[in-house]
Amino acid sequence: MSQPSTRRSFLRNTAITAAAISAAGSGRKLAAANAAPPRRGANDRIRLGIIGCGSLGYNFHIPRLIDLSGDPKVNIQVAAVCDIYEPRKLRAKEATKAELFHDYRKMLDRPDIDGVVIVTPDHWHAKMTLDAMEAGKDVHVEKPMTLHWEEAKQVYEASERLGRVVQVG
Repeated sequence: MSQPSTRRSFLRNTAITAAAISAAGSGRKLAAANAAPPRRGANDRIRLGIIGCGSLGYNFHIPRLIDLSGDPKVNIQVAAVCDIYEPRKLRAKEATKAELFHDYRKMLDRPDIDGVVIVTPDHWHAKMTLDAMEAGKDVHVEKPMTLHWEEAKQVYEASERLGRVVQVG
């Protein structure tokens, strides 16, 4: 007998599916040669970076990802956290034991990061999403994905061109 679907179970299943898609890759060639992530096998751990460790990042995403990292079926790790506000940064580092970054672009330079979770103020979403995809990362970005339709079109086109997964939460 199956249990009724809840928002929590939907989010868990979506996170697992997104992780699986990120690990499997889309098979498309990346446009930028330096953006090619290392090839991962089906059993390799998926390494995530979190950009933005404020209220939603710290109180929702970080605890949820830490919980999921303990599940061998999910096989993820929070490998990096990034924020510009020192107290939030340090609190997130303590909770995750991940590498700490002040500049998200430096975090995107890490070749072992497979995907990022963007939980920043809305006006940064489009730029950070585009930068992450150009760096060869898949993206979960909190809503709104962008502030303007022109940015949304850019994100869509970059996702198609680079073969990156973009999920809006």
